[in-house]
Amino acid sequence: MGDLDVRAFLLLGSVLLAGGLAWRFGGHRQVGLLRFDGQYWSWSGRGAPQAAARVQVGLDLQVLMLLRLVEAGRSQRWLWLERRTDPSRWTALRRAVYSRAPATAPDGMSPAASAPGAPPSFR
Repeated sequence: MGDLDVRAFLLLGSVLLAGGLAWRFGGHRQVGLLRFDGQYWSWSGRGAPQAAARVQVGLDLQVLMLLRLVEAGRSQRWLWLERRTDPSRWTALRRAVYSRAPATAPDGMSPAASAPGAPPSFR
């Protein structure tokens, strides 16, 4: 076999493997509610809820985001968020993901207690 044949075979194998994995595991969508209180994130969905967690961006495609939710003493959870799920809150979610919570608010209260309005949430 020539170099072109080997590359074509590897590409076809990769596509079939990726397609098979997507088909096998793609139906396990997690539905829940992701909330931010100004300092910590929480997730409630199927299984045990996560609270006092931090998020890290794994992939940001502007209309799709892959987030890693990390809570002390628990296994990490990966969340795939889509703008089309709740377009009116998407911009607020993106700002919250990339913002850094202050250690304390100017008046000495916790950042969550001094945050104006309802905390952002996303389904």
